[in-house]
Amino acid sequence: PEFFVIDRGSSFTFSGNHHDLRDVAGKLGVRYLVMGSLQQGEGRIRVTSELIEADTGIQLWTSRYNRKNPDLLEVIDEIARSIAASLMTSSGQIAKAELKRQVVKAPKEFTVYDHYLRARDCFHKSLLPPWDKGRGWSRLAKEKFEKTIAMSDPPYWPAVAGLAWQHSIEFDWDYSDDYEASGRQAFEHALRAVKNEPDLHLGQWVLGWAYLFIKQDYARAEHHYNLARELNLGDCRLLAEMAQLFILTGRYEQAIMNLNQAIRLHPYHEQWYDEFLGWAYEENGQPDRAVEVLGRFTELEGTWSYLVLARSYLQLGKPDKVKEYFKHVDRLHRQRTGQAFTLEAWTDWVGAKEPYQDPDRAKRVIDLTKAVIDCANGKT
Repeated sequence: PEFFVIDRGSSFTFSGNHHDLRDVAGKLGVRYLVMGSLQQGEGRIRVTSELIEADTGIQLWTSRYNRKNPDLLEVIDEIARSIAASLMTSSGQIAKAELKRQVVKAPKEFTVYDHYLRARDCFHKSLLPPWDKGRGWSRLAKEKFEKTIAMSDPPYWPAVAGLAWQHSIEFDWDYSDDYEASGRQAFEHALRAVKNEPDLHLGQWVLGWAYLFIKQDYARAEHHYNLARELNLGDCRLLAEMAQLFILTGRYEQAIMNLNQAIRLHPYHEQWYDEFLGWAYEENGQPDRAVEVLGRFTELEGTWSYLVLARSYLQLGKPDKVKEYFKHVDRLHRQRTGQAFTLEAWTDWVGAKEPYQDPDRAKRVIDLTKAVIDCANGKT
């Protein structure tokens, strides 16, 4: 993993007394400290935690957890996971703080890790709307990952995994002009990273993705996803993304459980968590719950999310809503391809991007999409 945590036996040496933060950090060999307090009484528990940059004393992040009539052990575990999700993921508070630290450096002082952080920053920007800007950030991220890889021999393996990730994003987000090439490069870079650094959780994660979407090897995909989870139990993005595997292999309840757990542990999550949850509910035969989840947003991020919503309203017998949301499907599709949305285009997309283990489930999606298009065109 990119971050490490000092064992609590060493950390607790400094608990209960006032210490100079820079002195504590120096003795522990760390750059950041998480401090907290616990109050308990009248059947309630309150835990306050904060992230401190040790050499400046600046508070980078704080959060408060309140629980009524708690099972203390369960609450401790939940809070620990929530803190880890906020601080230690590749897009968490520590990663953001590290990026700020190297922004002030002159380029000649950049280390391999500094270049890697800049590539990661472009990677995260490539996930943000609008689509055309995201595509530009993706191309820049690939260039920066490739530059980082070329700086050392052997290469910095997290950068190799990062390059695999960027190719997977180009495949997933319709940034690529050659999906087959993007998928192949994602798989090859991920496999290379994991062979050389098996404990790299981002490498195991993207290799799981590649086995699912590129190789359609569901058992190996789950194996590598689980290895990634074991390496970083606090990564809620991974927990949420694994829902795709469960949806595509027909385990809808597991997908829903994963997503609800990820949302609970990461209250300020990205919108795609909810869009995946709506998808899982629709696949599970709960179109009403899909509408409840997806209908909360004034703007959805993906063409497929609007299509899930349109399919849900179709199943609920609300043709006016089907027509309303299909307009968004067609609008986004035209923005990205310059062409109207058609059943043929969607059939190709499902074949390339949604590798259902059961062919009947893929047929169901295509049949429902045809019914949506017919409804939108006034044929039913």
